[in-house]
Amino acid sequence: MIPMSSQKSKIRNCFLLLVLIPLCLHAQNKNKIDKLKFCGWQLGDKQKISSNFKEQFDFLNVEERDTIVDIGAQSGSYEGCFLTVSDNKSAAFILVDIDAACLNQEKVNNMIAHYSKVKGDSIQNSFQIVQNTPDSLWLPLNRYRKVWLFNTLHEIPDQQKMVKDINAILQHGGEITILEIPAKYEGQLHGGCHKPLLSLENINALFTSNGFRFADKKLVARKKHFDVFMARYIKE
Repeated sequence: MIPMSSQKSKIRNCFLLLVLIPLCLHAQNKNKIDKLKFCGWQLGDKQKISSNFKEQFDFLNVEERDTIVDIGAQSGSYEGCFLTVSDNKSAAFILVDIDAACLNQEKVNNMIAHYSKVKGDSIQNSFQIVQNTPDSLWLPLNRYRKVWLFNTLHEIPDQQKMVKDINAILQHGGEITILEIPAKYEGQLHGGCHKPLLSLENINALFTSNGFRFADKKLVARKKHFDVFMARYIKE
């Protein structure tokens, strides 16, 4: 005969297991979300995203049902930040990157899951993946109205070709928005990739000599050693 105290102990242990197992499973699922891997910013504070990116997001002027080509998109983390603080549910994004280790379906899904959690709501916008090559963007010609090129232009070996390729995929009157850290002196290097930065004058000449006209620009961040500008050019 099993002593009553032993029976109570067994009942209590079974009860604890029934309580703890769901909690452990919840913790494991939470960790799966917390540890999702993708390339780009993995920000977790919605209010900070809103305040830190406000100048940029306002300049982009994304509208409902826009289709936007983002060249050098990594895993789409910029789009994740934008959609975290935006009510736009119909904009579609075409993510273009040469690095398949960053731009693949698994990492884009992880990015969407992460920023859906930060947003507190499911991000359901459309994302298309295009892995380009140095020879081609692998996109149809004269198709798109909006292209983004963020913190990428200075890394591209043949910048003239890239600007011409972007011109070719845009419709007449379509726009490209760039984000760059312009060089403050000749030979200044980017702090991350250590590639030479372009001056505002060189950026402007690059686009206006390849079928674009300047529309506007905006200082979106001022740091101790560099500034961050966004600029918009229209295909003529």
